[in-house]
Amino acid sequence: METVKLQRKLAAIMFTDIYQYSRLMSLNEEKAMAMLVEHNRILDGIIGVFHGSILKRMGDAIFAQFDSSVDALKCAIQIQNDLKKYNTDRNVDDKIIVRIGIHVGDVIVHGEDLFGEGVNVAARLEPLADPGGICISQSLYESAKNHATFDAIKVGDVELKNILERYTIYKIPSSYEIKRTVPENQQAKNAQKYRFKVRKIASLPVKNMSAIEITVLSMLIAGLCIVALSVWITESLDVKTIVSFLLDNMVSVAGLLVLLGLVTVYFYSTLSIRVVFDDVRNIDQLLEFLVAQMGYKPPVKDDDHIVFMPSAYHFIMYSARPIRTQIDGNSVVISGNYMFVRKLIRIIKSFEAP
Repeated sequence: METVKLQRKLAAIMFTDIYQYSRLMSLNEEKAMAMLVEHNRILDGIIGVFHGSILKRMGDAIFAQFDSSVDALKCAIQIQNDLKKYNTDRNVDDKIIVRIGIHVGDVIVHGEDLFGEGVNVAARLEPLADPGGICISQSLYESAKNHATFDAIKVGDVELKNILERYTIYKIPSSYEIKRTVPENQQAKNAQKYRFKVRKIASLPVKNMSAIEITVLSMLIAGLCIVALSVWITESLDVKTIVSFLLDNMVSVAGLLVLLGLVTVYFYSTLSIRVVFDDVRNIDQLLEFLVAQMGYKPPVKDDDHIVFMPSAYHFIMYSARPIRTQIDGNSVVISGNYMFVRKLIRIIKSFEAP
């Protein structure tokens, strides 16, 4: 397999979204769309002034990158200041209130898109910002503190979902007093199956059991099953009696052997896939939600992987093994039982937005 040389760079990554935009959309779609147009007009202009580039729009969210961490932070502060002026004297449902998350880190360049943990961290910081506020990582704080004027409160070390390392974060407080109409987590759960699109699902080479190992295992299990069945039918442990029975029923035994072998391969072979989503922010929520549909438990961390453990029932009845996942940007690599990974693919497609 040819090794791909990765192009990397250091970049400041910004994610923004409109606070409770889903609720606004459910109340009045035309009004919400008009708000989005105005939101894009304001943010596009400010991001351009501070030499940023918008890489992706995800509904009401923006994914942008800057070559300078100072420019990224100044841009975020300017966005909040300009929106504060815009929102003055407007009704609650007419205010454009955004949350902003920024992180500076190493990213992988692929065409016009960026991937890597630097992107993932920024995506996880955005929901931690107060409505109308900004949440930044310590690396961005240290980079910008001597070159920009801002008041940030140190929150401390936090665990970011599906990020193995803990990060120290700072918050630039919001000037709004917001009362949540609906808990944000509940909103996300209610809208999960409507908020993602799959760009591509591709099979990957499997690094676990080889074809020979799977064949040997399948034949061994099938052979043991045939012998056990023969002993049960002949009610004898005599080797000659068992061999005679197998020879007399050679065609049936061969067919059963093939069937058991195929079933063993189906249950014990491993399938590895890469699923590429359109919305980078939704992968961790969607993955936990979708895998849970198969009876798997909440994920645990294992080195650089997120592991989902099967329930006792699926382990005993179907020999289900753990599903190992690794998130990178807007894609996730999934490895596990052939049977359950194929089932997960069907579940992903069934919940995909039209």
